[in-house]
Formats: sequence, structure tokens, C-alpha cells
Amino acid sequence: GALGSDGSEEGPVETFLTSFEDSDLGMEGVALVDLGPAGVSWAQSWACRGKVTCLEVLPPAGSAGAACEAWAGTALGDVCRIRVSPDRSGDNCDNEADSAMAEEDFASARVHRGVVASVDVNRQTGQVLSAGYDGRVCLHHASAHGGLGRPTVHHCTGGAVSYSAVKWCSGDVFLTAGCGVDHFVGLQTWDRRTRGDKVAGSFTLLEVNNASASHSPGGSGAGAAGGEGGLILCVDVHPFRPHVCATGHEGGLVALWDLRREDRPLQCNRLDASSPSPAATGSPS
Repeated sequence: GALGSDGSEEGPVETFLTSFEDSDLGMEGVALVDLGPAGVSWAQSWACRGKVTCLEVLPPAGSAGAACEAWAGTALGDVCRIRVSPDRSGDNCDNEADSAMAEEDFASARVHRGVVASVDVNRQTGQVLSAGYDGRVCLHHASAHGGLGRPTVHHCTGGAVSYSAVKWCSGDVFLTAGCGVDHFVGLQTWDRRTRGDKVAGSFTLLEVNNASASHSPGGSGAGAAGGEGGLILCVDVHPFRPHVCATGHEGGLVALWDLRREDRPLQCNRLDASSPSPAATGSPS
């Protein structure tokens, strides 16, 4: 994730947080790097227990000089919180995970029993969601002084469903995507104000071809595992229309949804590498 840009005598320099894996050192984690005309410069890194499977970066907010924050999930079930100070400098840092790092700048906790598939930060409340292959959705309340605090297990399927993505829509509504052991789950909406840990709505593609696109309203989408939609790999929500979201599926399918409707997606595009342009079905409304 990009944190910002700065200038130098050689030209503009952009700063990024990215996951890394160093097989020589046997280290995996998150790295802070600068990208400029001279190439990539390693500034700082944080070692995580296991391969980083997801990373969410929040640019600095408020006044200049504010710290930025990042959340990461690992293949072993850890959720990590990283705070990057604005006065950091890569000039005196070695390529080691603990270089120039204050204790409160990094926190990690084993939250899931397996791969953490997705993390997302609520820009309104600061609350963080994590979803994993273990079928758990956890809510994290970050401490202002660093650390993770004690997470709340918002929902647990007991392994009957594996979650592949999670995304906030608003201060209280969020989406999950996943797949069940013997049925296809697809996209689900949750409203913490009224339904607790009960699903508010379910959207599952049953069939997608050049002529039609449909889903099972209000249900779990049983029987859809053999459909052409495929597992949802990622979800994104329109920044100004929280009822509109897009899902990316296995097989190159991208679907656009209106969460107020329960009849069919607004549009589906299948990205075919052999075709010069994507094939679309449905019509936006």
C-alpha cells in the first residue's frame, strides 16, 4: 500500500508498505520501502510469524506528521498491527525486522486457527475486521497506545464455512465472502445494529454465461458450487454508495451488486485473456 510521496535531488520518491519473504534469512513479514529514480530502498521491516496473506494500509490522517497504520494477517492465524512513525529514516536501518522499532509500533496475536484471508479497517470507527479459513469473523478494537486489545469473535461457523474476504460498507454494516464444505455461500451482508451475528442478506451467483446472471435471494446458495461464478476472492465497496459493491471471482469473473436488491447482480464481466475485451451481462440500473 502506498503511504505517500516526497521529493529528492534525484526526483520523486514514493513510500510503500509491502509484504515480503526472504528465504535466505528465513524471514517473512511487512517491509517499508522507498521507490525512486535510483530504484528500491529498504527502510524498515517487521517480522511476522508466518507468511503474510493480507495487508491493509491506512495513510496518515489529520495533521502532517501523524503516524500511519497497517494491519496484516498471516497463514498461521496471526493478526498484526503496525504503526509507522513519520520521522522514520532508512539511512541508519539495517535489513532486520527489529531495527529502530519501538515496542508499541508492532503488535501481533494468534486470533484464527489457520489462514487469515482478509482484514479491513473501518474508516469511520477505527474498528478492524479479520476473516479466516477457519470460519471465524473477528472484531478488533485497537488501543490508542499501541497493541491489539482483546478481539471479539463476531461469528464462528465451526469450520462449516471458510471465509475468503471481508469488507466494511459503513459504520455497522459489512460484507463477507466464502465457501461452505458442502454448499456455496457467496456474498453475505451483516448488520451489527439489528441482527447481531445473523446474516442480513445472501447473494450467490448460480449461473453466469453470455446471456444471463442470477443468484439465490436470501439463501445460502445451495447447489451453486458447480456454477460458473467461482469462489469470491476479493470484495470492494463504492466509497460514496455503500450499497454498491464489486466482487472478483475465480475464473476471471467480476460482478457488480446493489445490496438493496435480491434478484440479480447489476452486471457481470468475465475477463478472458484470449479476448480483447471483457464479455458483459446484465445492465446497470
